[in-house]
Amino acid sequence: MNCIRIIAATTLAGALLASTQAIADPRATQTTGQEAGPSTPADVWLRRLAGRYRFEGLVHVMAKGDCGPLPPDPAKQDQMSEAPPEPYCRSIKGTGDCVAVGKGPGVQCVLNVFWQDMYEVLMQQSEAGAESVDASPTGVFELPGGVAYLDPSMALFGLDPGNSAISYLVVDNKGMPEGGPGHVSGNRATFKTTCVNAPTLLNAMKPEEFNDRMPGSCLRTIHFDARPDSKVVLVTIDIEINDDVFTRATMTMRRQMEDAATPGRQTR
Repeated sequence: MNCIRIIAATTLAGALLASTQAIADPRATQTTGQEAGPSTPADVWLRRLAGRYRFEGLVHVMAKGDCGPLPPDPAKQDQMSEAPPEPYCRSIKGTGDCVAVGKGPGVQCVLNVFWQDMYEVLMQQSEAGAESVDASPTGVFELPGGVAYLDPSMALFGLDPGNSAISYLVVDNKGMPEGGPGHVSGNRATFKTTCVNAPTLLNAMKPEEFNDRMPGSCLRTIHFDARPDSKVVLVTIDIEINDDVFTRATMTMRRQMEDAATPGRQTR
């Protein structure tokens, strides 16, 4: 059923890629410290995405604190006293296959990228003999970016012919589309859009203030760093709640051996 939804949602891609326009984001190069450089032509940059990849990385709910130490190596007993990662950090693993499509500069990716789901679970706190009951919220609450949504998923990148700008469309594992315009600065492409199904997500979060107010907005900013002839593509996904980063996913897309020497392959 998920595959059917993904295929059906791709019909939105043509209209989206043809109608969007690039929007400059002055903070685009500040998220991970990437230096801005001479702009790479969008069609040249797009061709760098083609290839078969292995994904690895980390999802970190930054609003809940830092990640703990990595799990100890079972072969080293002297490390067994180390604490495991905090419950708001998860390892990312997966694969992806990106191919050039059509005669123009377009790329379609089929992704199977996953991590262990994260929720905020709050139990009622009470002490023996206490006269009052803790009135803090209890239950299971959503964490933006905490639930894996790219296994399976589809991504489509293309050019807006009238503006020479890049647009993208991602269809998640529930068949929900998310996309918008982007721009290239140096070797980095940046896309920014409203989170898919944002009202539902915001209502499912723990009812508490973040950045001095209740959750009221959700934006997703994606950076792709693709250098010419590189064996890796670096990806950063920031989910902002109330204009501040709540969750960050950092991924390395590592080319598989058969594609490392030919990043511009075209099979369709």
